Amino acid sequence: MQQTETQQDEADQFLLNNPEQFFTPTFQDTKWGVLEWFSDRRILTNTTLVAQAKKLGEEAGEVYGAIEEMDKGEIIKELGDCMVVITGLAEMIGISPEECYASAFDKIKDRKGLMRADGQWVKYESLTKDEQKLIA
Repeated sequence: MQQTETQQDEADQFLLNNPEQFFTPTFQDTKWGVLEWFSDRRILTNTTLVAQAKKLGEEAGEVYGAIEEMDKGEIIKELGDCMVVITGLAEMIGISPEECYASAFDKIKDRKGLMRADGQWVKYESLTKDEQKLIA
């Protein structure tokens, strides 16, 4: 069945007005939106690194609360809040969140430990032979 020009125009307008229903924004898209939000509200120019670090601690506490409640939607929101604050902190210092993320991975990528079932991280040298075989 052929669409009429009016139906196509309506569909195009719907897509333009509801893009979130058809794609997930990339980290880059969201980052630029966050930075614009910070700028519009003069947050980066009217705060301090210490204040934003404190805010990050508060947001991390909210992540903990959401995890205690096992509320996946709230966990997502609260982790996102942490990412927003980290983006602002990075911008204030003159680095990118991606640079932080890459640096953190570079720091851990060669670690050869294992998280045991009790939640304890054990360095490779302290693992049993059987545990060492799991990650060899």
